[in-house]
Amino acid sequence: MLNNLRNRLPDIEKTRGLAVDRVLKTANNAAQSAKDVSVQLEEWAKDGFESAKKRPLMWGAASLGFGALLGGLWALWRQSTKPQLRTAPLRSRAKAALRAATKTNSAAGKKAGKTRRNGASASA
Repeated sequence: MLNNLRNRLPDIEKTRGLAVDRVLKTANNAAQSAKDVSVQLEEWAKDGFESAKKRPLMWGAASLGFGALLGGLWALWRQSTKPQLRTAPLRSRAKAALRAATKTNSAAGKKAGKTRRNGASASA
């Protein structure tokens, strides 16, 4: 019962200090990782440029293949975000049904006349 009455301020100060130290350590680690990555990328760029000067055709083909790969992945991603419909069979069935309906519904067997753009009727 006496534990509830004691002053908890030193514990809070200690916890705040530990939290500050942990955040600073994490920030320093992130900065060091960013430096390491930038050095690695710089080395890769230098090596790639020297290699590209020696074999430009191979690097052009690799670049084209990589672009095609990314384009295909992008197309798959775009397709997955749209609602999934089976358009090709549905369209062919709908077209066949529309053709059948227009053949049976037209009494005289002739197509309807097109209207003109100015709003006048087809017979005028």
